[in-house]
Amino acid sequence: MTAEASIVSDPVGAATLETMAQAHRYNAWQVARLAPWLGRRVCEIGSGIGNISRLLADREPELLVLTDQNPAYLERLRSRFQGRPGVVIEELTLPDTGATRRFREQALDTVVALNVLEHI
Repeated sequence: MTAEASIVSDPVGAATLETMAQAHRYNAWQVARLAPWLGRRVCEIGSGIGNISRLLADREPELLVLTDQNPAYLERLRSRFQGRPGVVIEELTLPDTGATRRFREQALDTVVALNVLEHI
């Protein structure tokens, strides 16, 4: 599926992410609430277009793994964080039998899933 086709297949989700991109104070509030527990090797599940990811990256973690299942969102993340040291973009579609091995190798200390659980 092409990136453009994946946006068309989820127009409501894409529109919601674009709307939430404008909710700067809300996004910052969410990250501030998590800040005391954020480690240096963080994985964000369901990164979308990077609304929360940007704030996590601004904390300059040692490693930030951004995941999504939508090819269009992954493409946006790659473009947005291109050249940013320590930021890795990965597809994660559950079930993913290789995720445990990959995450163990990355020695993650924090996993966050903001604005994701309501979709499950």
